[in-house]
Amino acid sequence: MKASLPLSLCMLAAPVFGASLVVADFNDLETGDMRASNPYQPANSGVGFGDAHWATNTAVPKIVFGDLVAPATTGYAVSQGGRPRSFQALNYTIPDDTDRRMGRALLPGGLKGSVWFSFLLRNPDASSAAGIDFNVPVEHTGTRQPSRIVIEGGTLRVFNASLVESGKREAIVPTGETVLVLGRIDIGGSGERAGRDRLLVWINPVLTDRPAGLGPAALGFGNSDFLGGAAAITHIGLQSYDLGRGGGQNGGVLDSIRLADGPDAYWKVTGVAR
Repeated sequence: MKASLPLSLCMLAAPVFGASLVVADFNDLETGDMRASNPYQPANSGVGFGDAHWATNTAVPKIVFGDLVAPATTGYAVSQGGRPRSFQALNYTIPDDTDRRMGRALLPGGLKGSVWFSFLLRNPDASSAAGIDFNVPVEHTGTRQPSRIVIEGGTLRVFNASLVESGKREAIVPTGETVLVLGRIDIGGSGERAGRDRLLVWINPVLTDRPAGLGPAALGFGNSDFLGGAAAITHIGLQSYDLGRGGGQNGGVLDSIRLADGPDAYWKVTGVAR
């Protein structure tokens, strides 16, 4: 496992672009198949998306009833309105860790510079898994995805754009409990900085009114080629799958996904007061 970088190193000045926010808490969707082929799903759910619907060539991931709630100790202050909904792959029988995901394009231009993200996750048991990926084609499915941050059972894993595991922390997430995942990506961009992405990921951090007050990250590294030289985050994917060891083979649950760039990004994805 690569050691976490000092937070001060990862807070070096990065290019400042426009401010954008992406939100998917699923509470504006109907339960069941979330693709456009479900006539009951409304178009243009969420915030900050360029595609009208989530899409890929599988119906396994579903919108399910219920909201996840972050541990009170984190101080997470994002509220979810509407009807309680979340995302999970349910009751499939593929006997391996074949990915089951949905993807969606962001608004033109995407997110640039320093991007903060957060999401809530709960793995029902040790064989459940869930996470998010970046810049993967919407329609793609397969056994692995590049540029992804996933939690398999209780293990946090990060893979870069070349499908290389950049970092891993075992036994960091209690199964059966909801956790807050917080992260920051400093996008290297093009030219000499292409691929020199910096990434920090926290699990259940105690949020403060300034990011400099956060404790040590669970994983942190620089020059990771996390986004493979991309200058922006243009797509996101939702992953929920089973490792093939469970009886019901239910994937992990995702909820309250937020990504933002610009000077207020940290506060937008955590909800804490500035």
